[in-house]
Amino acid sequence: MTLLAGLGMAGIALVVIVLLTAAFRCKHMWEFVDKTEFPPPIETAVKNGVNLTWGLTTWQRHAMSKKTVVIVLRCPKCGESQILRETH
Repeated sequence: MTLLAGLGMAGIALVVIVLLTAAFRCKHMWEFVDKTEFPPPIETAVKNGVNLTWGLTTWQRHAMSKKTVVIVLRCPKCGESQILRETH
């Protein structure tokens, strides 16, 4: 067998292995596990007694008034989990 034929066979074997692993990979069917909402930092600060009469810029007010939602999903077939984090 020549070197070129050997490389061709190795390439074909690599393609077959990649196709087989892709075919048997888990097709995740995500199921909901948990949803947690975190209040905006400005609300938490006011609740803890921080005086916000000092001047906040518009950008700072906007950044501190966003709340965060964290959603946890899990695949029941393989057990893999996914965490989605959204700030709005």
